[in-house]
Amino acid sequence: MSILESPEKQLRRLVYKDFMRNAVGMNREVSQQIFEMREEELTKRYLKEHPKIANKYKRIKQMRTRIAIGGVVATLAIGGSSIYSLAGHKEVQRQNPEAVEQTEENYKEPVEEVTVVKEDFEAFYKELDKENNDEKRNQNIRDFAEKVVVAGYNEQNPENTIGEGDFYWTAVTGQVGIQRDKLGNITNYQLSAKEENKRETMQKQYYEFRINGNIVARYDTEGVEIKSDIINDTYFQKVVPLVKATENLQKEYASQYAGEQDKEKKRQAFEKTAGNLIQIEEQTKENEREQGE
Repeated sequence: MSILESPEKQLRRLVYKDFMRNAVGMNREVSQQIFEMREEELTKRYLKEHPKIANKYKRIKQMRTRIAIGGVVATLAIGGSSIYSLAGHKEVQRQNPEAVEQTEENYKEPVEEVTVVKEDFEAFYKELDKENNDEKRNQNIRDFAEKVVVAGYNEQNPENTIGEGDFYWTAVTGQVGIQRDKLGNITNYQLSAKEENKRETMQKQYYEFRINGNIVARYDTEGVEIKSDIINDTYFQKVVPLVKATENLQKEYASQYAGEQDKEKKRQAFEKTAGNLIQIEEQTKENEREQGE
């Protein structure tokens, strides 16, 4: 992929890979035909469904404009803010490394600290109770869950923190290979290569976890590793229960038969799984700590 591509073309690649392939399946011929017929409509829909990526895409375009006006090469990959990072590509021009370093130093966006406290959950539930649109409410639940995941990830990776818009997960249903022990029990799953026709396979749902567009882990709905050519980040094995709690909370709020007690059970389950990833503290305690410094 050339770094001379515009943000628009980079976005087109991202929409094709992460949206069309999941929506249409692995039939590339069919997905390409549909994508070419409705490219503009699909891109708008994708950005609407992924507001964090939409905002980042907007910032990238603005940044490129500022760089161009300043007389600096506008096709450089700017730190972690390039649309390439969303699509899983990080490329920079090698002809002038000093210019690249200078540009990254001047324009790299700092990662804001991501924290989640008890009061955030309370405000989150109040907003859910007021929202009547299922689509918006589901997105709000997912956004909050992703914020929890990022906060927990940053606690474990203080030297390599990420922002709220840098992470998302995708539910995938695909063919996986099965490995069994001598007693016939399944020991693990593995993404099936086309040439592995002799391997026992099955259709299975699993989650793909992505940071800056790169897949960093695959686990099934029970937290069992899906082996592949990547080394799974074990942190995301602990994220699976939160993903399931997120889906349950979405379904509960969307159900016309759900009562307040039912919702409260799902809220408690959601918060409990979140607590396995982060330390949920009262905001007042944090304020007292800051005042004492």
